[in-house]
Parts: sequence; C-alpha cells; structure tokens
Amino acid sequence: MQSALTALKAWPEVDETQIGVMGYCFGGQAALGLARSRVDTRAAVSVHGVYDVPSEARPKMQASILILHGWADPLARAPALWGWRKS
Repeated sequence: MQSALTALKAWPEVDETQIGVMGYCFGGQAALGLARSRVDTRAAVSVHGVYDVPSEARPKMQASILILHGWADPLARAPALWGWRKS
C-alpha cells in the first residue's frame, strides 16, 4: 500500500494533500492498515473489511476513518470494531 501511495503521489495530476484510500474486504483491511501506519492521507474507508485489532499500542491515526460494515458479519465482530476507535 505504501508503494502504491508513493507511485500515486508521483503523478503530476495528484494533489498530495487530498489523498484518501478505500478498499473492499481485504482491501478494506489494507486501507485501515495504511491509516494505522500514519502515512499522510486525509481519509480511509473500509467496506466489508477484514479487521484485526493491533497487538501493539494503538497509534493516533491522522486520517478520518469510515467503516461500513454489517453488524452481524462474521468477519468483524463488535469487539474487533471497538478496537478501531479513533484516539
């Protein structure tokens, strides 16, 4: 994800201050992972994402986060989602 972001920023048409990431399923997990790594993005959106609670201390994420997920979906139970609260 970081390599893709670096490549995207190299395009002359891209405003580096206005980048957001979005993913579906595994891509949703990747979008949230990128936000967790504190790279310079404005937003991260996960649709039906695969979630994991970080084992290390949760860093303060700079991006705004939107998680779109069905409550009863077995890939992301409520305790895992609570681990994503923005600090």
